[in-house]
Amino acid sequence: MYIAIVDDSNTDAMQARELLQKYLAGRVPSNIHIYYEFFSSAEAFLQHFTPGYYDIIILDIYMYELTGMEAARKIVALDENCKIIFLTTSTEHLLAGYAVHAAGYILKPLAENQEQFFKALDYCFSKIKLSQAVLTVHTVTVPVVVPMHELYYLDCQNSRFVKLHLSNHELKTTNTYQDCLDQLQQDKRFLECYHRLLVNMEQIKVMQEDTFLMKNDEAIPISRRKKNEVKQAYLAYLTEH
Repeated sequence: MYIAIVDDSNTDAMQARELLQKYLAGRVPSNIHIYYEFFSSAEAFLQHFTPGYYDIIILDIYMYELTGMEAARKIVALDENCKIIFLTTSTEHLLAGYAVHAAGYILKPLAENQEQFFKALDYCFSKIKLSQAVLTVHTVTVPVVVPMHELYYLDCQNSRFVKLHLSNHELKTTNTYQDCLDQLQQDKRFLECYHRLLVNMEQIKVMQEDTFLMKNDEAIPISRRKKNEVKQAYLAYLTEH
């Protein structure tokens, strides 16, 4: 696991690492190694940045030349799933932080705001855990492992076996609907919005009157019988996330 700390203050950067180590102690299995990389400017970090490489970025806002907020916009443009926690001495850019989906906006000195920092880390690690979750299914020939975040929806409309719908292709399985339910029952992203149809709420672009419009522009029906229940569940998911 790679964590980047970008701050032109060496003292603040070391304090961030100390609190990270305190947070991670006892939370991370011994077979998972944590690597910290330090950068004293946003420019230096962007030269090394590769989408999908860093799990968490701790980013100071007030730095010389390119600010942390400007760097965050460049980062998110390349990797919208990147988890960024801002460090700052002012609340001036708080609203701008929401625009880049920041996981936290923590005031310095960091030691005095440890609780808020740990809550932001809780959010980051919950997202990391979700990104690593998989669904194991079988096709006619081989077993297949599908990352759950890539799954848009699954249905079992015209046969007893489940079909998985990903961003731009489908996968026919020999699993029953109940097989998949058993694996997905602890994952709060999935909602049964129609008979024997589970939608991944993470992949919904917008909720319409009788359908969910997905991020790949596919329209998924909402059950008329359960419309209010389904819509309330989706709104509750949005509020939580």
